[in-house]
Amino acid sequence: MTGSVLVVGREGRVVAAVVQEIGRHGARGVGATTDDEALAALDAGDIRLLVIGGGIGHPARDTLSRRARARGVDVVGTPLRDLDIDVYVGREIVPRLREGSEVRASDDPSDDSPDSN
Repeated sequence: MTGSVLVVGREGRVVAAVVQEIGRHGARGVGATTDDEALAALDAGDIRLLVIGGGIGHPARDTLSRRARARGVDVVGTPLRDLDIDVYVGREIVPRLREGSEVRASDDPSDDSPDSN
């Protein structure tokens, strides 16, 4: 898996726990608790998925989503609610990472296998 998962939320302990759980699935997560940190991470590149926490209100949620999509970054806006963090990551984040890996593998020009064309 290439690229990082950017987790944006207002509660640092929740952001850190989500980032840690993402790491358990073999992906690199980075966290941000302010809009400026999140926008800077998106602008720096290497983000493949943006996860916006439920505590991020409008217009910040809209701004982050627009910036991410303009850079080809997928966005998860589903709130954690009462789910355990491991369940949330497994349900909302991991499937998107797998989808992205499959797309990247099939789009790899160095892959000459018949299934990739």
